[in-house]
Amino acid sequence: MIEIFLNEFHFSTLWNAGILLFCLLYIIGYFFILPVSDSGGMKKGILTILGVTTLFLAVGSPINIIARLTFQGHMIQLMLLIVISSPLLVAGWKPIKINTISFVHTCVDWLTKPWFSMLLLQIFFLWIPFTGCV
Repeated sequence: MIEIFLNEFHFSTLWNAGILLFCLLYIIGYFFILPVSDSGGMKKGILTILGVTTLFLAVGSPINIIARLTFQGHMIQLMLLIVISSPLLVAGWKPIKINTISFVHTCVDWLTKPWFSMLLLQIFFLWIPFTGCV
């Protein structure tokens, strides 16, 4: 049944070129714009490429169309994004020397505390939609 739906879509709808361009620009920026780190250079590069590839497969491929049609496809897309792509991108991230600014360093310290992150999640996804602010 999904094949019938997918045959109705054009190739450019199934494979999103804009997301492919974004992923390629991210990889180019990662390797050529960000400074080279000494620790785990090749390993971090491979993890980043795998993370960006998984991101493209989840959002820019026919899985995105299937996710809009079926709940099972939606769950597969979320698992690709949350469980596979996000940890790969975090593990492959190069540290930037922006933390030398005291304000940025303080914000990063607060945002990485689990209780503060859970509180922000509760505020933005549970409290605000029910109060009618949005």
